[in-house]
Amino acid sequence: MQCSTCCRMCSGRGGVVACVALLAWFALPTATTLFAAGFGIARADVILVPIILAALGLIGLGLWLGVRTHGRAEPFMVGIVGSAATIFGLLVWPPIVVLGFVTVAGAIGMSQHYLRAGR
Repeated sequence: MQCSTCCRMCSGRGGVVACVALLAWFALPTATTLFAAGFGIARADVILVPIILAALGLIGLGLWLGVRTHGRAEPFMVGIVGSAATIFGLLVWPPIVVLGFVTVAGAIGMSQHYLRAGR
């Protein structure tokens, strides 16, 4: 398997997992309200945050493999900043999570662009 294929798989799968986990995390206030009302929905906060962190790690691995393939470090650095903003937003304020994840998605797109341009 070529490194560019591995980069696409790590970034793509990590992005999908992070997106689904973040969407579920944003739905938590509704789930918490239902839990408080007695509908028996368990709090998923304890499960989703580690999944988001693992997905961001997988995305970081994919971006690092992209650096090794196309030789441009910009997507990796932008991804690190976006991941840090996402993690900070999980702790502080949900809109920062959105901005951080959009930044990570932009880094994935930039890395894919460099991979395609390098062929």
